[in-house]
Amino acid sequence: MKKRHSRLALTLTLGATLTLTATFTPATAYPEGPTSRVDNIHCSSLHGGLAENGLPRPNMTRSDLAEALNTTSNLGDISYLLEGISGHNYAGRLADRAVACGIVWKDPQEPLPAIRGFQLLSQLLSS
Repeated sequence: MKKRHSRLALTLTLGATLTLTATFTPATAYPEGPTSRVDNIHCSSLHGGLAENGLPRPNMTRSDLAEALNTTSNLGDISYLLEGISGHNYAGRLADRAVACGIVWKDPQEPLPAIRGFQLLSQLLSS
């Protein structure tokens, strides 16, 4: 009877511990997967990690950063929070996060082809 009582106490203790751990552990403490880790990396962590790797360069745009990160086999070199994530697969998302954090510039917007054609025609006619 004593063994059975101690097993029950142990089971109840473990159950209570797991319940308390699940209750007090924020969901964002352990993001679900690589996409969530990339999308939610703290701006200061991203900026510091990029700076340690010589990035961003002056006037760097989102596309420039994505291109530079695309060859990185492990984004863990940028931040331990990104350990095991391939730059090839997540370079664009990480560059988007860098734009959102104000670390790099947005890509310049190209005018619509029709507007660009009209601008060229206008220049030709005015000369």
